[in-house]
Amino acid sequence: MYPLLLRAAFSVVSLLMDSVNRKILLGCYATGKELEQRLGPARGAFTQIADRIGSFNYSVFLRWLYLGTATILLIIAALVHAFVR
Repeated sequence: MYPLLLRAAFSVVSLLMDSVNRKILLGCYATGKELEQRLGPARGAFTQIADRIGSFNYSVFLRWLYLGTATILLIIAALVHAFVR
């Protein structure tokens, strides 16, 4: 049961770390977009990334994966605790 709880806690910590990482990346994308706009009229990679922030991406996938994993592991740990006593 304890390994399941530890893994669930790791998933929650990973979820929190990913949310901080997302904020940092969004700032980098905004800065890159601003620099590209100053350099010329062509749309660069940072402009395209910054314009797609609301779409489904790996960050959204990871958040759901971490949250789903933590939830499933907590449910399994509760079932193990209830039935293996």
